[in-house]
Amino acid sequence: LATFVYFDVFNKIFINEAATYTLADMISRQTQTVTPSYIQGMASLYDYLNGQTSPTAAAQTWVRVTCITYSSVSKEYSVVWSYGTNNQPALTTAMLQSTVKSLPVMSGGDTLIQVETQMHYVPKFNMGLTPRDLYQLVLTRPRIAPQVAFSSS
Repeated sequence: LATFVYFDVFNKIFINEAATYTLADMISRQTQTVTPSYIQGMASLYDYLNGQTSPTAAAQTWVRVTCITYSSVSKEYSVVWSYGTNNQPALTTAMLQSTVKSLPVMSGGDTLIQVETQMHYVPKFNMGLTPRDLYQLVLTRPRIAPQVAFSSS
């Protein structure tokens, strides 16, 4: 039984990671303006890919997409736009500063898409693992357009 529980948590971690990479790839290929409803649709796909189909489980997941740029003049990373689902706040430039060391080196004016996801995992049996949040972060560059545009309407 313990082996099953440990296999299950690693399986969920893998599925969570694969789902996040899927969302990052989707948005990196976007040529049209992204809207909140598009990102809400990404969150629904994320829930589906993770098997979070019940309203209770889906309420415990979130997706946040952020467009980041780098200025070679000021030597700083800044947030162009950000949107989070399920009451997750948008990432701000001030919040971004705590994670700058994990960002890749970028050329001036270059943009980066950061996709963050989180789901709540509850082990099927009590075998030493406690419920936990599984967080995933993926960074990718826009593939077709130089920047993914966002409109809040």
